[in-house]
Amino acid sequence: TIIEKKIGDVTIRRMHRYFKSRPLWRAVTVDSGEVYNQSRIDLTRRNLLALDNFTIVNSNPLTRRSREAPNDSILDLRYTLIPLQRYNLKLATDLHYSQILNFGISPSLEFTSRNIFRGGENLNLSFSGIIGTTGNEKGKFFNAYETSAEVSLKFPRFISPFRMDKIIPRRFSPSSSITFGASVQNNIGLGRINFNGGINYFLNVNDVVSHRFTLLNSLLSITRNKDNYYDLFPSDKIVRDYIFSLYQSVNPTLVSQFYNGNVTSDAVSRAILDDHSFMSGLTATDLYQMSLFEQSLINKERQTQDVIIFGLNYNFLYNELGKKYFKHPFYFNAKFELSGNTLSLLDNIFKFERRDESIIHDDAQRSIFGTVYSQFAKLDLDIRKYFNFNDGRQTLVLRQFIGIGLPYGNSRNMPFARSYYNGGSNDIRAWKAYGGLGPSDSQLNENIRTYMMGNMKLTTNIEYRFIMNNMFHGAVFTDLGNTWSIGGEKNENSFKITKFYKQMGIGSGFGIRMNIAYVTFRLDFAYKVYDPNRPEGQKWVASKINLLDPTINFAIGYPF
Repeated sequence: TIIEKKIGDVTIRRMHRYFKSRPLWRAVTVDSGEVYNQSRIDLTRRNLLALDNFTIVNSNPLTRRSREAPNDSILDLRYTLIPLQRYNLKLATDLHYSQILNFGISPSLEFTSRNIFRGGENLNLSFSGIIGTTGNEKGKFFNAYETSAEVSLKFPRFISPFRMDKIIPRRFSPSSSITFGASVQNNIGLGRINFNGGINYFLNVNDVVSHRFTLLNSLLSITRNKDNYYDLFPSDKIVRDYIFSLYQSVNPTLVSQFYNGNVTSDAVSRAILDDHSFMSGLTATDLYQMSLFEQSLINKERQTQDVIIFGLNYNFLYNELGKKYFKHPFYFNAKFELSGNTLSLLDNIFKFERRDESIIHDDAQRSIFGTVYSQFAKLDLDIRKYFNFNDGRQTLVLRQFIGIGLPYGNSRNMPFARSYYNGGSNDIRAWKAYGGLGPSDSQLNENIRTYMMGNMKLTTNIEYRFIMNNMFHGAVFTDLGNTWSIGGEKNENSFKITKFYKQMGIGSGFGIRMNIAYVTFRLDFAYKVYDPNRPEGQKWVASKINLLDPTINFAIGYPF
């Protein structure tokens, strides 16, 4: 039996009732009586495929032959659809390696249930894990694991208590989703427990402009063992143990209790910072070590802090990449995040608990069930221009990244998950990620500075790409930038308009890209040219470059 339903000028014929008609009607952007428009036809096809419920067998326009169209000037557009399998299960296993996890196996499972409410809604459940080994426990091969799960419910419309059809045009392809995820680590890194969630709204104005708005954007991050920090960052541990050895002559009982496991590292650190007579008696060399110790405590506090992020996100994207009618594509991505204001308003009403767990700072912060909530505003701008030459065989890419995060209210600093860092395969490639660049021109020990971050970032990338043959492409590049602190106390890491350009790290290098099927493997070799953290007169290091000792970055896909 064929079921026929007409909505406006769209006629829908179905063999069964398991899929409602209105989601199909919303996907159609062609209006009756309008002049032939191929872009609208293509958009309708894209919308139908985006439902992820059908394959399209036929989408040809047909000439209408009737008295209404005596000159064959009217076309009827007909789509023939076949439903996809309602349930889909994917299994995969990967091998994993990192500086923390020496070897790991990463299985994953993804289950999809399509059209669960008969309106094109898709439920996606994913589970993944890593089981592996670290060097912490001898004799145990698999001594570490991480598990994560995420559930996502996608709608081919906006989630709203009222109808949005007349407010948002169908040609904007509105959709939305609800997501929730959780992850648990054991003996990997700091052993965090994370919960995240949000309600996402998507709007595609056309094939180059899109908007994304996330409501109730939330993250709860809890660090299970904060003293594991010193196992991960041995340079900080060396500095801490040196200061503890000095303090042992002043308070041997407390330091002995720490080494016997009766008090925490934080308890001894707090006692040292509060003991002004001890600090006043230090030599110049020991005062320098003390400055490193204080900075390492700041690093530890930021990276191990339990935090709640609760707010909203907005993302605007203008992307000409992959569109044949743009010879020199332009890319612009703006992200804005605001967190903590709703919780601050509730705090003013219900008076949340105050907590003072900081070793460095004296002021208490407001918390919910023992966890401090973060309050900040953050803006990221990613701007790129691609100049293609010689029929696309050569490309000059210019990229500028600008990031600013402003903590306020209940936050002293940006939370670790929202802070900026330098280095890595998609950034300033002459430095490894968290690899000792910045912030600014502070003269801290490089091993301590390695894990410092800022709340302002400027990065400029210039890359010249060329095709060698169908499989291999080449590139030469220069990256420059750094991170700084803005707002709060003024120090050597603060952004200053009169000197920031002198504080940028510069690196250059070359790379090879190998294209296999639809995957691009990238290998970049980068060298430091200007290191702003070195003393005056030693910052330019180009003359000391050793071509046999580059910073090697391996990645999949292009950096930008």
